Amino acid sequence: AAWVLSDAVYSGNSLTLANGAARGLYIKPDGTELYVTDLSDDRVYQYTLNTPFELSTATYSGNNYLVSQDSGEQQIWFKPDGLKMYIVGSNTDDAFQYTLSTAWDVSTASYDSVSFALTSGSTITPLGMYFKPDGASFFVTDLQGDEVLQFDLSTAWDLSTASISAN
Repeated sequence: AAWVLSDAVYSGNSLTLANGAARGLYIKPDGTELYVTDLSDDRVYQYTLNTPFELSTATYSGNNYLVSQDSGEQQIWFKPDGLKMYIVGSNTDDAFQYTLSTAWDVSTASYDSVSFALTSGSTITPLGMYFKPDGASFFVTDLQGDEVLQFDLSTAWDLSTASISAN
């Protein structure tokens, strides 16, 4: 049955990554592009899936982006139009915002000089990130505290308007 993990069967398909220190993964909603953060060289790599959601058809697109804001980049997320990219970093414990001048092409990314400190005094180790579809909130998994943190944005998709959720 769809969405039932116990019914999952390994397809045998895999994608061998060049550097071997992959952390974050994001697949474009139509399944045609895959993005991976790599700790070994602090880059986001973009792969094209010639058949949507089929790893066996993946090829490196040649597009990548050097993340210089945090050398512990973990999860990556994109705004649904592909013009904004977000990365959570475990060295600074911040979330970072980028603009892509060409939708879904990470080689056109530039840092917006917008970051949000995920903690105010406590020690956390952020690993995962997930945005609500409307961009009004995002969630971060914290390895250190074994918890999920919620942050709200007063302007959707704009990290400069983020705050810790009161809920």
